[in-house]
Amino acid sequence: MTSVLEPDWQTFKKLHSILLDRFCVRHLEQIDELLGQPNLPPLERFQQVTQMVAEQMQETQFMFDDMRRSTARFKIYAWYRAGLLGEADLAEFTQEMQEHLDEWSQTMDFEDVESEDEVGKE
Repeated sequence: MTSVLEPDWQTFKKLHSILLDRFCVRHLEQIDELLGQPNLPPLERFQQVTQMVAEQMQETQFMFDDMRRSTARFKIYAWYRAGLLGEADLAEFTQEMQEHLDEWSQTMDFEDVESEDEVGKE
């Protein structure tokens, strides 16, 4: 897979920290909700929060670490699949990237992207 076009690379770099914050806020709200469930024993809440954080750290690493042009398409697609990109965010990408996202969303599973990303790291 070729690297992204320069305008998409610039958008990718600009959105990276914004979307990382958005991702973190979303998951902190989920943790707050879980912690606020008085019907669950403290140990169970603790275990669920620990598991949730571990899973979210994996997602965070996959979507936000290793910022390179060669991984940018996969990261952008992961952001798209995770619902982190709003309409205004999508509009900042080139028409070509928007078309790729639309095509990928109809033909690929998130796991496919993870597998292809791992291949790219070798």
